Amino acid sequence: MQKPPAVPGYTHGMRLHYVRHLPVVGLGNIRSWAQRCGWETTETRPYDGDSFPDPAGIDLLIVLGGPMGACDEHKHAWLLAELDFVERAIETGTNILGICLGGQIIARVLGARVAPNRHPELGWHSIEPTAEGEQDGRLAAFFAPDLPVMQWHFDTFDLPSGAVHLARNAACENQAFSWGASVLGLQFHPELTHEVVADILRRYDPLPQGEFVTSAEEMLDTNRFARLATANGSFLDRIT
Repeated sequence: MQKPPAVPGYTHGMRLHYVRHLPVVGLGNIRSWAQRCGWETTETRPYDGDSFPDPAGIDLLIVLGGPMGACDEHKHAWLLAELDFVERAIETGTNILGICLGGQIIARVLGARVAPNRHPELGWHSIEPTAEGEQDGRLAAFFAPDLPVMQWHFDTFDLPSGAVHLARNAACENQAFSWGASVLGLQFHPELTHEVVADILRRYDPLPQGEFVTSAEEMLDTNRFARLATANGSFLDRIT
């Protein structure tokens, strides 16, 4: 992502805008990071009929996850406006981070296929860097072998033309990509908190079965959420 000038306190007063797709799934642990850095945060809830802002006034755009698919505009007509907004943000050169559905939306805007993954991937699963991801370094905080990340997805994205493949695992080949200097798409969730996952689990009872679906008890491991928040803070520091 494009790096702001290296002056003390440069993050203070910068604007983080995020797109929310579900009332319960917000910024999660990103909010405390933004408060620590002095970022202004604003949001769009397209499912409530919110209009999208001018991307030129945004320093970091985060497109969050959600239960719908990136190609579900026949069920959620507002997706068409969101796809147009993300396309304009890319054209403007806005720094963009897409998380899960957000990564899939970015991939679709860039012309890549979004489709069901071979397996549902739910719970704590490690990711590993590609050679390019190792060299890139921005995701390094998530590659510790004893630090799994939170996953919750049924679909996945192909790599857009011109994208750099940054991370993979056994369940899902495309866990992260970059495109150009300002776009990052993630399949995993670095932002989720214990409270949000507990709420999601109440909505998915019983859990689907699968090789890459961990137990609800394991998903609610408080210590892992604390470590994930620390890693995500390091990641966000790197990309801003």
